[in-house]
Amino acid sequence: MYKKSAFIMVMFLVAINAALASPVLDPIGAQTVDENSILSINVNYTAPDNGAISVTSNLSFITFTSVNDSQATMNIAPGYENSGTHTVNVSATDSDSISSQSFTLTVTDVNRNPTLQAIPDQSATANFMGSVNLSTYGSDDDGNSLTYSVVSANSSRILWVPPTARFNTFMEMY
Repeated sequence: MYKKSAFIMVMFLVAINAALASPVLDPIGAQTVDENSILSINVNYTAPDNGAISVTSNLSFITFTSVNDSQATMNIAPGYENSGTHTVNVSATDSDSISSQSFTLTVTDVNRNPTLQAIPDQSATANFMGSVNLSTYGSDDDGNSLTYSVVSANSSRILWVPPTARFNTFMEMY
């Protein structure tokens, strides 16, 4: 007895699309910048899909300016409140994928000059001692201790005698 076999042939097409590649960032090494200054670094990247790339960071004091299709300038502008060590995450994003890398940023503390407000004119009664608390007029935004000194063109009018309990904080006038 014969067995009959049947074969069915079905043809179909399979479309294989190339996988979309993520943007590639060149490595960025550790960086150091002073407070209240600007550090500009070129960030290089490639876009395998030839799409537009957007570059961003996790820190608000870092901005990017596009230079061309494969480079942006990263501008790091920390304020006085940003001193210390930060981990910076830089991301390159195209229409459908993202690539990120991190680097260490050290923001160096900068000592700011202390300030001294104008001291108003003072008056004193003859043969009586008067005093002016100089610490009322001086300040340091970094929180450092201040030391005061007095210079006068007329030494007969001002005598600097620092009291022992509050060294360098009072000006005594005779």
